[in-house]
Amino acid sequence: MPWLAYVPRHCELVPDDRRYLLHHLATCPEAEAMRLAHHYVETWHAAAETEPLPSAKDNRGRTAANRTLLALVVSAGATLTQVRQP
Repeated sequence: MPWLAYVPRHCELVPDDRRYLLHHLATCPEAEAMRLAHHYVETWHAAAETEPLPSAKDNRGRTAANRTLLALVVSAGATLTQVRQP
């Protein structure tokens, strides 16, 4: 799972973040998981940059990245379900 090594190199993860990523990305095809991991990191940094308090930057980034990842995974799951139905 190269995506699992990629994210912590770019974001300050806590143990719950790692579990969250594993839960949502472990069943994705490897290329899709890596694409989502890149998006996660980009979202994290973009949101962190908007936070004026240095001590709150990681939390702002984490929250935005987790919410975005969940929305993308749910959306992808709905699309896959629609494709599989006759």
